[in-house]
Amino acid sequence: MLVLGLAFLDRTGHSVFPLSPLSILWVNMVTSSPPAFGLGMEPPAARVMKRPPHSIKKGVFTIQIIIDILYYGLIMGITVMISFVIVMWGRYGGDLGTECNRADPDGDCVYVFRARSTVFATLVLEILLFAWELKALDRSVFSITPGRPFYEDLWANKILFWTVVLGCASIPLAIYIPVLNSRVFYQAPISTLCCSLPLLIQPADIHFSMGVGRCCWHDYSIRGGRRVVQSLHPFSAVVREPRLRENARLVGRLERRR
Repeated sequence: MLVLGLAFLDRTGHSVFPLSPLSILWVNMVTSSPPAFGLGMEPPAARVMKRPPHSIKKGVFTIQIIIDILYYGLIMGITVMISFVIVMWGRYGGDLGTECNRADPDGDCVYVFRARSTVFATLVLEILLFAWELKALDRSVFSITPGRPFYEDLWANKILFWTVVLGCASIPLAIYIPVLNSRVFYQAPISTLCCSLPLLIQPADIHFSMGVGRCCWHDYSIRGGRRVVQSLHPFSAVVREPRLRENARLVGRLERRR
């Protein structure tokens, strides 16, 4: 994102960064670290004992994980840059001011500071939603456990749940607290339109969290001593949810009869 930010030039020909260095440090340390600890407390998947052993030849970073990370990173980068462009060129006419990387927010850099606040809010929300998506590497966040509502899966790991909620609540700290926003993060309070923009962009994150990045992968399990392949279609989390619940009920009845 910082590399792409080199293309944004102010009146003097200097680059204007979409995020300040301290904002990036905040995202890496304050926003990302607590959800990482919460993911470390994630309970094992319900069907983990029905899967075949993982091949040691593939290693930890399989091709599926690598493609997922690249895909999510691409989506996050695109949506963040779109939010910056919408605020600067759609709302304020594209005036990037002068020396806005370390200037006074009360001058001609106030628009850049507001655009940075929008970028900051968008990126933090995306990273926090991504933490929930990492609860299952081979399933959408809306169908982590077949036959179980997704909000119960989110609440099952309370540490991760509250780190995501508190992370969302920390966004206004870097945007609206005086001096901290302007002198530390080089940001400024945003209007209702700019504040609603990160929330409007989040449907794109919900779209890829439904499994679009995992459409080529399959879920393998062991049933009756045989290896069964289940396709992970992008929209299987929504289209097949009633069917999955019904299948789960039938399996439960058969087990009780046995």
